Amino acid sequence: MANSLLRAFVFVSLATSLVSTVACSDDTGAVASPTSNPTPAPTPTQKPPTATKDIVDTALGAGTFKTLAAALTKAGLVETLKGAGPFTVFAPTDAAFAKLGDISGLTAEQLAPILTYHVYKGAAKAADVVGLNGQIVKTVNAEADLAITIAGKNVILNNGKKRAATVTQTDIVASNGIIHVLDTVLDPADKPVDVVDTAIANGNFKTLAAAATKADLVAALKGAGPFTVFAPTDKAFEKLGDISALTKAQLGPILSYHVLPGKTIAEDVVKASGTRIPTLNAEKKVSVTVKDGKVLLDYAVQVTTTDIIATNGVVHVINNVLTTNDIVDVVVATPDVTTLKNLVVLADLAKDLKADGPFTVFAPTDDAFALLDATLVSKLSAPENTAKLKQVLTYHVLGAAVPKADVVALDGKETPIATLEGLKVKVNLTGGMVFLNAPPAAPVGPTTNNAQVTATDILTRNGIIHKINRVLVPSNFVAPQ
Repeated sequence: MANSLLRAFVFVSLATSLVSTVACSDDTGAVASPTSNPTPAPTPTQKPPTATKDIVDTALGAGTFKTLAAALTKAGLVETLKGAGPFTVFAPTDAAFAKLGDISGLTAEQLAPILTYHVYKGAAKAADVVGLNGQIVKTVNAEADLAITIAGKNVILNNGKKRAATVTQTDIVASNGIIHVLDTVLDPADKPVDVVDTAIANGNFKTLAAAATKADLVAALKGAGPFTVFAPTDKAFEKLGDISALTKAQLGPILSYHVLPGKTIAEDVVKASGTRIPTLNAEKKVSVTVKDGKVLLDYAVQVTTTDIIATNGVVHVINNVLTTNDIVDVVVATPDVTTLKNLVVLADLAKDLKADGPFTVFAPTDDAFALLDATLVSKLSAPENTAKLKQVLTYHVLGAAVPKADVVALDGKETPIATLEGLKVKVNLTGGMVFLNAPPAAPVGPTTNNAQVTATDILTRNGIIHKINRVLVPSNFVAPQ
């Protein structure tokens, strides 16, 4: 997805090539490569050939807009589009109309608002449309505006709506305007609405809508804004389990952490990579990272769909719920890592692990610490051995966010970066299980220095936690006497 995002933000550089007609291989929205001998774009001192046919006759001549022409005739709009204009017509092909089934039963009164929703008053060439990325434009249908989004190499109208349409061919010049070809018939009922109604209409954000209602945030998010909402899907909320017991006071900080003040389209999100940007949660900023072609929030939450344009902002879809809790907060709240929590406090590491990160913590459970010699744990807890305790604990921390998928990909290798202690950790995958620091030339098994990863991808705002069933001991560690 982020490859598409990154391409989207150099899309303006493609506007010149879009000014020439782009051929479409079919009606799926995929844009074919230009022909081997494209017509060169006119230089500033040249004028393009003057079109002699108006928009209606140009469409008829193309041969792929018979349904559109018949609908225009039935709706009594032919003479209008033969007028002086200029007009920009986003023209659905016959194949696009075929997706709707039989429309012969529609009356002129029913067709008119649909057809006028495809007409923009003025001549907007491809370069002009590209310049409207993330904006809402007026159509001849006074009751319904149109949202324009650039995604990769595609221009999408009403992105994220039920009948979003992709522009498959551009700049068919007529004597009274411009035609751009669509792969889908637009529905004026899909007109942009505020960010709340945008999420509700999508159908995949029922939990988010219910939570916003409970947190008493709906009225605020239906205000003038603008807002940018990173919207977790219902599936994202399912990963958290039952959240029905959360109170308004608990939900408010979480949900406000998903909202940015202002309208931040995908292009600007990508530009913020490597930084933290302010949210409506006044105490927390969200991290943005572009990594391996993906846009990630707080190092692990992926943006999966971008630029669903609303009247008061924009919605981007994410695959997990963001949390305002950092690694220390999560460890403190997790019942089976109490020993780790206590030792982190003794070693004075809490303040470090509450920093922005990113970090990956391989967190030994209480049972893991119980497998160590009790005398050793007691000695490590003594004030005079704080340095040795830090050595052991920092050997469990990487200075990067490494999700399960990346850990698994390291099978047979060491982590590419060292732990905060300075040494690296070896990863082995055996029988579908992930082990850390399996002894050389020894079978994977329950040894002190051979930890199995038992729970993965516990997300925090500054990194990731994986639970392990053994305490890792660095090879250069010398036990206190």
